[in-house]
Amino acid sequence: MSTTVDLVERYFHMPGRSTSADSHLLAQAAAAHAKALFSDAIEGRNPQNIALDSLRDFLRGPAAARTKRRLLDHPVLVDALHTLGAGCPDLNYHCLPTLDAARLAPHALRDLGHAKLGNATLGLILHSDCQWCGVIDLCSDAFGDICFPGTPWSILLREQTATGVALRPHQVVRLKLGMQHARFYLAEMPEEDFLVLPRGLFTGLVRGNLDFLDSSRIEHPHCTLQPLVQCAVPLGNSGVWFESMPSQESDAHADTTGGILRALLEAMLRHAPGIYAELCTFIGRIRGFELAAVEQGTLESFSMPSAPGVMGFNVVYTDGGQPCLDPFCFTWLGHELGHTLYYLIEDVAYLHQWRFLHNPDELSQVIPRYGRSLRLGTLFQVPYVHLYEWILLMEFLRGDFEGLPWRMAGDPIAFGDDLRDEIEEAFDSIHASAETTSLGQAVLAHIHCLHTQATKQWQALRGAA
Repeated sequence: MSTTVDLVERYFHMPGRSTSADSHLLAQAAAAHAKALFSDAIEGRNPQNIALDSLRDFLRGPAAARTKRRLLDHPVLVDALHTLGAGCPDLNYHCLPTLDAARLAPHALRDLGHAKLGNATLGLILHSDCQWCGVIDLCSDAFGDICFPGTPWSILLREQTATGVALRPHQVVRLKLGMQHARFYLAEMPEEDFLVLPRGLFTGLVRGNLDFLDSSRIEHPHCTLQPLVQCAVPLGNSGVWFESMPSQESDAHADTTGGILRALLEAMLRHAPGIYAELCTFIGRIRGFELAAVEQGTLESFSMPSAPGVMGFNVVYTDGGQPCLDPFCFTWLGHELGHTLYYLIEDVAYLHQWRFLHNPDELSQVIPRYGRSLRLGTLFQVPYVHLYEWILLMEFLRGDFEGLPWRMAGDPIAFGDDLRDEIEEAFDSIHASAETTSLGQAVLAHIHCLHTQATKQWQALRGAA
């Protein structure tokens, strides 16, 4: 099978088609991440890196292929690789303009990346030697969270400021693990612990077998850094975890946001089981935010190329505690699923040295719908990503939106027409600005065929409405 046909047929399909293509995509993405992990360029200034050495030893070892793939595709490890890629041009792993740490010097990015490898590796180290003691660097992610694969527990790094509580993203944290305690301090402040946990409690947290957190056993010696040890909760039987991201001491609306997401997933299972299965395969964690509206509008949902499998879901509440949500917010789940698939496809492209565009980093002309330009590499994603939204809307419309925790007050036909128009406008903008490779042209032609199929479905639904 030719490269072009293989790419088009295996990686871009009609949303909800549950086939072996899902496992193939994850396996190929894992191979891409392994390729980056074993590159000589990744070692940087510290060739004797305990995290990197442990990862490589694990991947060379006897563990089952599925277990290795699960770690290689975990967002914590992928985030580390993307950060290293931004700081290691020789790695030839695509740098991400969305990485807010990219303003740092290359050596600082490499240090961040190696610290993030510590997050991914600590569980392996403790599994191979449960008595291990030593010092290892960890790092918070783009939202200040220190996560570990295979556990719902994480440490949210927060700081008390004059204006309130702020999260500390991309912060290198040093862990000193002794026989009695786990001590955390900032790399630039080695004499000042900001979190102290009993060793047994911390190892249970990392391994994921900690059932209950006794907060009285946690010490916060630092006056301004106030980390929050928290546990994600499962969203029904989906296998997806929900994690609240509070910026204050408590999050009074976390249960409501989690309940909304659980209801949306249950409704998706009812109306769009194929898309639901894809989401459960590719999305592992949904983070609930409560971010206020800004001048540009209200943030809805978001995901990051550097951490495929994690999505944010924003709910704004009134002073009386009532959620303010778009009635079509269930389509956000399809939107972020589409992005996640595309992020993984880009990693597979790295593995095979495929290119879709000659000018992915150039900006398009100002797009009236968005009021701004888009990076062409981002614009190229729009038709496929919004196809997931559109198909999901159609499935809910067929089922009369049953199961949603609110009555449908919006106009689904107008909303669907707008999604169709947005996809068609994106095709026009891509043809006007992007310099597509032959492979990119084949992908666009295939997605256009999927759009044509979806348009026929939509016209039939419109006629029946």
